[in-house]
Amino acid sequence: MVTIDVTFFKTLGSLAEAIEPYLKDVVFIGGVANALYEFHPYAKPSGSPVLMTKDVDLATEQKIPSGASRNTLAALLDKAGFKVDPDIQMALKLTKFRLVDGKGKADNNYEVEFLCPLTGGPPGPDYIEVQAGITATPLTFMDLLMHEPWELELKLLPGLEGRREIILVPNQGVYVVQKFITMFRRQKRAARQKDAFYIYEFCLKFRDSLGTVNDCIERLVSISHYKKVKSFRNDFSRYFESQTGEGIANIMNEIESLPFDGVKTIKPDQATVHAIIQRLADTWVRTEKEKA
Repeated sequence: MVTIDVTFFKTLGSLAEAIEPYLKDVVFIGGVANALYEFHPYAKPSGSPVLMTKDVDLATEQKIPSGASRNTLAALLDKAGFKVDPDIQMALKLTKFRLVDGKGKADNNYEVEFLCPLTGGPPGPDYIEVQAGITATPLTFMDLLMHEPWELELKLLPGLEGRREIILVPNQGVYVVQKFITMFRRQKRAARQKDAFYIYEFCLKFRDSLGTVNDCIERLVSISHYKKVKSFRNDFSRYFESQTGEGIANIMNEIESLPFDGVKTIKPDQATVHAIIQRLADTWVRTEKEKA
């Protein structure tokens, strides 16, 4: 397994520079967001290996205005060397952009894909044109990630010191709620296992600001119409309640697959993982007691 390196951050910086006119219109989500949280001002180093990802998922609304004062996203990406994959566009009607090298090749290189909220419930359309030249995959619960996103200054990332761009990532509460809910929609066990680990890693990174995480969750629960969001705290507590249950087992299985040999930290045991997860659940228990 390969972990993220300075190339990852430089590519991210180039992407942000290219689409700067739209940085208020897109939210960096998925594995990229997980990697970026390590450098958020509220976070602490997790000590876990951060796996390399070359898939940059961007969440947007169903329509992104272009206007006369700025080029389209597709044009800006193309100019920066991110070219539309013609095979995917032809087969699925989706626009996936691949970063090409100096010879015009895009093999095993960085990819940019757009996702947007699905309205009206499934089944929905396979794709939505969010702007001229760009189609996005509409997904249930994607609107959660657009709720009160947080800013992250690129200058905080390795190799990007001095950069002035500010990108958006999902706020802490939204991220963990959406990740937990969608984890059970995954068909492959390996994907559910990775999502469970992301939740653990998230709790570890934000271990000193879990009160803020809970505040974000409170606000989301108060305005959301999704039943799964309303019941999130009870469902989360039950799923991770037992140290020997499925939730903790999935995290441990993912940890066993990680390359800890090159990381200056001790691989966490089952009791430690459970304790880290439990600290988040304890925050809303304390909040309820305080309200009472």
